[in-house]
Amino acid sequence: MLNRTRKTMSKKALALTLLGLSGGFLSVSIADDARISEQLINLGRQAQAQGYPADARNFYTQALKVDPASADAKAGIAQLGEVRQVAFRAQQEAPAAPAPGQANAEQPRAATIENLKQIEAVANQQFAAEVRMKQQAARNLLNQNNAEAALNELHQALNMVRSAPDVTADVKAKLEREIQASILTATREEETILARQADEARRGAIADSRARALQDYEDVNATVKVMLDQFDNLISQGIYDAMYSGGLGNIAQSVEPFIQARLLAQKARALRPNETAPVAAEIVSSRIGFYALAREYETLKEFNYLLSLADVDRAAVPFPDDNFITYPSVERFREITEKRAKYAQTTDLVVRDPKTQAINDKLEQPLSMPFANETPLEDVLKYISQNTQGPNDDGIQIHVDPIGLEDASATMQSTVRINLEGVPLKRALKIMLDQLDLTYTVQDGLLFISWKGAEDLPTDRRVYPVADIALIPMSLMTGFPPMSSMGGGRNLTDRN
Repeated sequence: MLNRTRKTMSKKALALTLLGLSGGFLSVSIADDARISEQLINLGRQAQAQGYPADARNFYTQALKVDPASADAKAGIAQLGEVRQVAFRAQQEAPAAPAPGQANAEQPRAATIENLKQIEAVANQQFAAEVRMKQQAARNLLNQNNAEAALNELHQALNMVRSAPDVTADVKAKLEREIQASILTATREEETILARQADEARRGAIADSRARALQDYEDVNATVKVMLDQFDNLISQGIYDAMYSGGLGNIAQSVEPFIQARLLAQKARALRPNETAPVAAEIVSSRIGFYALAREYETLKEFNYLLSLADVDRAAVPFPDDNFITYPSVERFREITEKRAKYAQTTDLVVRDPKTQAINDKLEQPLSMPFANETPLEDVLKYISQNTQGPNDDGIQIHVDPIGLEDASATMQSTVRINLEGVPLKRALKIMLDQLDLTYTVQDGLLFISWKGAEDLPTDRRVYPVADIALIPMSLMTGFPPMSSMGGGRNLTDRN
C-alpha cells in the first residue's frame, strides 16, 4: 500500500523528507523541489533499513528519474541487488523461529501506512496551492490590463485540474468552480479593459485631431502672414514704379506689382475668409492699382495733348518758296504699284479649323457651271456638293437657312441660270445667289446660305495693309516734333 500511494505523488511538486525515527514510526513531510532527489534517497534508505527492499528500490528509482546522475541512488540500487541474493539463499534454508521482537516489527509498518492518508491530503493541498498560484498570476495579469494572458493562464489551470489523475474528485470540483468563477471575472474584466482601451483610443484620436487642427491653423496663419508681408513689399514696389514712370514709361509693367499684390490678397482671403486683414488687402490693392493706372493715363493724356498742340504749331510754320513739292515720276509710281501687288489679297485675322479651310480652298478652284436653262436652286447645290468630293471627303457641306429663304421670298425650287467655265467656284456661287438675293459664308466646316439682309449672318474679319501709304505725325513716332523740319516743306519723292 505504501508503494501504491507513493506513486500518486507528483514528482515535480511533492517530496518526502525524513524527519527522524521516533518510537519505530516513519514520519514524512513536504520539501522543496530542489531537494526531491536527496529526500527520495533518504526514504529509500529508511525503507531498506526497516526491511522493505521493494519500497526502497522504488524510492531509489524515483530519485534517478529526478536526478539521473545521482551516485547515491545508483549505490542504493546496487546494494539492494546484493541483499536480494542473500535473501534468496536464506529462503532455501529452513525457516527459523520468529524472534521475540518480531511481532512488534509490524507495528511501525502499519503506522507508516496510516500516515499515507496525511501525505495524500498534503498532496491535494499542494496541488490546490499550485492552482491558486496560477489564479493569483492571472489576477496580477488583470491588474496589468493583460486580460488575454490572464485568460490563457486560467484555461491552463483548468486543463491542469481536469487532467490531474491523482487528485480527489471533490478537490477537482472545488478547484474547477473557483477557476470558472475566475474565468468569468476575467472575461468581464477583459470587456471592461477593452471598453476602456477603446475609450482611451477614442480620446487619443480626438486629442490627435485637435492637435493636427491646431497645427494646421498655426501653419495657415504663418502662411497668411508671409503672404501679407509680400503684399506690403509689392504695394511699395508698385508705388515706386508708378511714381518713377510718370505715365511715360511702360504702364503695364509699372502697375504689375499691384496686380500681383491683389492675387496674394485673394489667396490669403481664401485661406482665412473670416479674417479682416486679407479682405482689406484685396480692397487696398485694387484701389491703389486703379488709382495709379488712372494717374499714369492722365499724365500720358496731358503729355500727348501738348504734343498735338506742338504739331499744330509746327504745321502753321510756313516753308520757303524755294522748297516746293515735287511728285514722283511715272516709273516711280509703277514701282510702287508693283510693290503693293503682294497686298492684293486680304489677310484673315481668324485661324480656321481644317474643314473650314478645306471648303475655302475648294471655293478658290474653278468649277464648270453648265446651267444655261432655268434650274432649281436645290439641283444646282446638289451638283456643287457632288462635284467637290475628294478621295478623303464628302465634298462641300451646304446648309440653306429656311428663314433666310423666306425673308428673300425664295424657295429651294426657285430657279437660277448660270453657264460658266473656268471661273472660281466662289465667284460663280456669288453670281448665282445674287439672282435670289441670297449670299453665303463659310464657318465651322459648313457653307451657310441665307438672305443678304439677315442680321445673324456670320461674318469674317479681314485686315487690309495700308502702312506704306499712311502719313503718321512725327510727334507720335518720336514723342517730340522734329526740330530740323520746322519752317520747311518736304519733298514727297523721298517716300518709299
